[in-house]
Amino acid sequence: MEISGRRLAKALFLNRFFQVLKTRPKAQIWPRRQKKPRIPAATPEVCSAHFCEACRMLRDTDWTIEEVGAHVGYSDIHYFSRLFSANKGISPRAYRKLSRIL
Repeated sequence: MEISGRRLAKALFLNRFFQVLKTRPKAQIWPRRQKKPRIPAATPEVCSAHFCEACRMLRDTDWTIEEVGAHVGYSDIHYFSRLFSANKGISPRAYRKLSRIL
């Protein structure tokens, strides 16, 4: 592999440049990524209030499950359904169906 004079000069210049700075090239050219600030998880009391409201809405309204989830703060229907099932032990659809029968 042949290296052109210009590339070699650039490589030697950068090598000397980083020796003078007493640092590694990677640290200067690609600084470390900043971590994203974490959003604190909702407390159990908040989740309980959300799901109590969701239960009321599933019983008393004809809104879709997606609309109910969005109203209580979950934009993803699958995430809302998973959390609802984990919290109440039954899916939102089954909860609505049972509440209409009883």
